[in-house]
Amino acid sequence: MVASLFAYFMDNPSQRYTIYHIWKMYSIIVERGPVGRKELAEILDLGEGTVRTIMEKMKEDGSIELSRRGASITDQGQRRLSSLGIEIQPIEIDDITLGEIDCAVLARCVAPLVKDGCEQRDDAVKAGAIGATTLIAIGGRMVFPGDEKYPDQSTSDKLNQLFRIRDGDALIIGTANSYDVAEKGAVTAALRLHAPSFKCGKENGLLSEFMDPEDVKCLAIAIHELVGYMPVAIRTKNQLGVLCEEGLIVSDRYTGPYLEEALRTGKTLRTVPKVGLYTGVPVICVPIQRKGKAVLVIGLVDLTKLSIHDLMGRIKRDGLQIQYKTPDSVLIQ
Repeated sequence: MVASLFAYFMDNPSQRYTIYHIWKMYSIIVERGPVGRKELAEILDLGEGTVRTIMEKMKEDGSIELSRRGASITDQGQRRLSSLGIEIQPIEIDDITLGEIDCAVLARCVAPLVKDGCEQRDDAVKAGAIGATTLIAIGGRMVFPGDEKYPDQSTSDKLNQLFRIRDGDALIIGTANSYDVAEKGAVTAALRLHAPSFKCGKENGLLSEFMDPEDVKCLAIAIHELVGYMPVAIRTKNQLGVLCEEGLIVSDRYTGPYLEEALRTGKTLRTVPKVGLYTGVPVICVPIQRKGKAVLVIGLVDLTKLSIHDLMGRIKRDGLQIQYKTPDSVLIQ
């Protein structure tokens, strides 16, 4: 999966490849797959041995499939790439950049992580670009961090024509004398802005709004078993989630109005639905917050209406044991 590959790189820096190379390899396989190792090595300007190492990790993660024709992206790999939340476009916007050629990268929901844009500029320069300009979305406009007067409305309108920008997004415009280098600078800066989301269990915590259904499956199954196999749903702020029922993950593209409301308000929601599958059954949705915003929500359908003490006693008394299979036939015990 993409996140684990980035985490691997962040913990094991290599002079042979960077986080940009990993992203670029995914993008090439999506665009041209199936594609062979030699072609990838030529495009990425890496040795075939290095490309083989990255491909093996991608295969282990279930992100690609290998055949005689080369590597092809899997559905899981496509979801992993999409979960990064970045979009790339060439752009001509000379009044706020330095170089001849620019590449704009939209990074979803990361504006709160941007300080003054200097870190993104430095990351782009280290990647070979001349520089980078960072803007954040506030009140429907793209503005400089800390200065909401600039750039002018016409520049903001131009950027909004390229991307479907929402408040909280960040835009990094890499600039260089060639498009490939401008892209490398902008994408590298955007990925490093996302980097805290790839580091599990470190200073930024285990949970992230960018976790996708594959990331939360084990957590959902664990809670599902803990509460006596009552229906459990988990989703994150920026990704759909999973729904567990009767020992199975019955959906890995799940959401619901109560989960969404809990995420939106950041408050625990207790209700009894009047319509739908769980009509008349108590539902509770509890958001988990980081730095003042809800990043993940856990929902439970209380089929027993028992207290947790009574519920745990029932599980112990009945000796319930169930083996679970996810939709991709991975056995979880």
